Amino acid sequence: MSQKYLFHTAIILLSAGLSIATLEAYAFCKNNNTINKDGDVIIIRTDEYPLPGTPRSVSLTRIDAYYDYDTSCVYVDLSKAGSSVDVSISNTTTGESYALVIPGSGSSVLPISGTSGYWTITFTLENGSVYYGYFVL
Repeated sequence: MSQKYLFHTAIILLSAGLSIATLEAYAFCKNNNTINKDGDVIIIRTDEYPLPGTPRSVSLTRIDAYYDYDTSCVYVDLSKAGSSVDVSISNTTTGESYALVIPGSGSSVLPISGTSGYWTITFTLENGSVYYGYFVL
């Protein structure tokens, strides 16, 4: 066999392998994230159900967050979370991180790189309460 033939065969096999890996990564993300009707990744919703073992009283604080693939941004809606909230977003796969302070009520847009990996987000309220979520890109 010629070197040219081996080179072309190697390129075809590499391309096929990358295509399969991309499909597997996409399936992993879809299976490990909650997706809304617009295709956005729901990160945290505090208005649904309390965690098992916690009191079942309804919290007045509401935090909704989702990641939008089209804009590479995390969108956050807050209600009754104090005057300001510290937000930490980290890609635990790459080590990339962001630290922000946002208003405790209303909507905020948090641009991130959109790099593939396992992302965590932490909201720390002025009263010390901590809310967290994760998403996989």
